[in-house]
Amino acid sequence: MVTPRPSQPEADPHGGSVQGRSDTNYSDLELAQKVAAGDPQALEVFYQRYFTRLYRFVYCQVGGSHEDAQDVLQDALLAALKSLGSYRGDSTLYSWLCGVAWNKAADFRRREYRVAQVEQRSVEEVRQQTALQGVPLPDNVLVSEENRERVHQTLRSLPEHYRQVLVLKYAEELPVEDIAHIMRRTFKSTESLLTRARSAFRESYLAAAAQ
Repeated sequence: MVTPRPSQPEADPHGGSVQGRSDTNYSDLELAQKVAAGDPQALEVFYQRYFTRLYRFVYCQVGGSHEDAQDVLQDALLAALKSLGSYRGDSTLYSWLCGVAWNKAADFRRREYRVAQVEQRSVEEVRQQTALQGVPLPDNVLVSEENRERVHQTLRSLPEHYRQVLVLKYAEELPVEDIAHIMRRTFKSTESLLTRARSAFRESYLAAAAQ
């Protein structure tokens, strides 16, 4: 269950408030300071502005599982709220929150790594046994939601650092400077990583499409 949040007015697609107090009156630093000080109105603005975007970010980090995303997001929000006082405005507040969520997602991936290995071996064993028996797998297993699923599968097949930089750049639409801050890399190193990740994604996607 995701951390309960204050009741909030309807929000527009860009995170602004359609009714009630507009969140544009708070700068990132001011909002962080007010939330850290326990201001309930600022807390409501905080959720209006960041909850949906952070959920989408975490959802991509944990491989597209809503249940896992909820758990990781809860941990990330609790950690962020406890440490908001350390935010100094050196980056956007959203980038700072992504850094917190990144760390929580990394913790989750480490916990799940061994389980994922077992699951992968099981899938490969089933495929090998099916191939030996000459029985094709059902179409609804081989092809699922066509292009969207292929994109997700391609992302999951990439090395973790490639997947992360692509999600930050193209799903979250963050500038390279913010991505470098989140991934704790230099700007040039992040640009180079992004180039390699794009190339790996393209090759993997085309290979999957040709199968």
